[in-house]
Amino acid sequence: MCGKTSIMYLKILSIRSLRSTLKFQIRKRFHSHHSYIIPSPLPNIDIPNATVPDIIFERCGRFPEKIAVECHVTGRRYTFEEIRRKALNLSQAIIKKFKLRKGDVVAVFLPNVPEFAICALGLLKANLVITTISPLATSDELRRQLNDSGSKVIITTCSLYNTAKMSIPVPNMPILTIKTEKTDATPETAINFQELVDSPANLDVNVYLESSDIALMPFSSGTTGLPKGILYSHRNLTANVLQANAIDEIRVLETTTGNHQDVVPAILPFTHMYGFGGLLMGGLYNLSKLVTVPKFSPDIFVNLFEKHQLTALYTVPATVQFIINSNRVDPKLLQSLRVVTIGSAPLSALAQERFIKMSGKKIYVMQGYGSSECGILTTTRRINSSLGSIGIPVPNTEMKVVGVDNQAPLSEMEKGELWVKGPQVMKGYHNKPEETAKTITDGWFKTGDMVRYDHNKNFYLIDRIKNMIKVKGYVVAPAELQNIIRSYPNILEVIVIGIPHDSYGEVPRAYVTTKPGTVVDTDKLKEFVSKKVSSYKDLKGGVLVMKELPRNNVGKYDHQKLKLQYMEEVGNSHSSYS
Repeated sequence: MCGKTSIMYLKILSIRSLRSTLKFQIRKRFHSHHSYIIPSPLPNIDIPNATVPDIIFERCGRFPEKIAVECHVTGRRYTFEEIRRKALNLSQAIIKKFKLRKGDVVAVFLPNVPEFAICALGLLKANLVITTISPLATSDELRRQLNDSGSKVIITTCSLYNTAKMSIPVPNMPILTIKTEKTDATPETAINFQELVDSPANLDVNVYLESSDIALMPFSSGTTGLPKGILYSHRNLTANVLQANAIDEIRVLETTTGNHQDVVPAILPFTHMYGFGGLLMGGLYNLSKLVTVPKFSPDIFVNLFEKHQLTALYTVPATVQFIINSNRVDPKLLQSLRVVTIGSAPLSALAQERFIKMSGKKIYVMQGYGSSECGILTTTRRINSSLGSIGIPVPNTEMKVVGVDNQAPLSEMEKGELWVKGPQVMKGYHNKPEETAKTITDGWFKTGDMVRYDHNKNFYLIDRIKNMIKVKGYVVAPAELQNIIRSYPNILEVIVIGIPHDSYGEVPRAYVTTKPGTVVDTDKLKEFVSKKVSSYKDLKGGVLVMKELPRNNVGKYDHQKLKLQYMEEVGNSHSSYS
């Protein structure tokens, strides 16, 4: 081979080698990036192009005479056939009476009452959009949501009528009222809800429904700014109901048979996504009997167990802490319970073990994860998996953990922000395309929650990123300190927040309540915590004993409210919490 030919040959080899190296690096990067995506280990399920009424009405026809929902306080009850028929009546009557069209918004401003099920299915069947509003909302909060959502009609109770009337953004907005007490009378300027649901549907109004149509517009909690309308399509909702119930090893409720029907207390507000999707829609889909509670209180909670053979409980950590720390709940009352599902915030493995031990029987404690924007369920714990985790991704769902600052993908045991992709993720925020673009990238929803996952791909919820406390560059998770403080004698409840500090940036401060008739030495509590954590996690912000701790409308402890209260106390001298 001549010199020129040899040189040319070597150049060709060099180019080929370079191409090969580049291809390898590209492949390596692709596979490296791809390996950080954690798919569900469970088999994917078929999600039909069906609407919510499609799947719920079909199920109602299986056991039409069984009780679907009953009010714990008044005893009002409806069978599955009554729910179906009255919802159909409402779907026709509300369109004709108010000349509503596809996509118009109706505000459901209700506590947990049996009629909520009729409202939900009737409005969805009419291809209207439901915006749910907490019955605890103030007049200002109600007016803001009615304005932002563009609501055309309000459905509420007779007792909430005055609040609704004071809040309507336009004169003469129709208000439908539900009688929840025997002594209730329909206000003179209101419309009797019962008349609409009892008007036989002639089915002369043609309503065309598609699974892509918007069905639900709950509003975010507003802890990082004003609340935003969250848009869910029918397919989002049906997908999540099916994801939660298609596979036996992760399902909470057992499908009703001729000999068995789960009895479930409806203490979570239906106006929140967890209560609406998991409890209401999940209960109707499985043909469970839901026992509604208009207003939660410890007395009513205990009475629920005394009066009903409850088999499943949807709840939040604060309720479980009440059960295990209060002497008001007799363990014998828990004997009918088969499963407890916990959401909205993390509950420590120790607390779960204490609850199971207290019950004296094998209860399946299922801690899952969802959010206002990505559905009722994104992860769930398998029946035989370890306590403390929020479990694995549900079917048809992918997850990854990324760095909070640089969004670089992280591997197992590294702490970062959880991103989720799946058919349950919201369509976007109402009239806020820029906010939507910030929150969803290439189908990935950025949750704002700090998590990690282990070698078995079980995920662990650490805390909300916005709740994290930054001490001299170190990041402290309030949940870690809260779990330690709860183990101290006579502590009933606890919230830890970060407060501004000139030298450290922020320092942890604990707010606690104590068990009835007991006192806690706060200096000894600080010393107790100090022995169990690194020095930067010490409670340098102090410990305050309170009569009660603030909660939001869903029953979650409200960290942001305490931060705002602290800022008011110090005269707004710092602007870190806005």
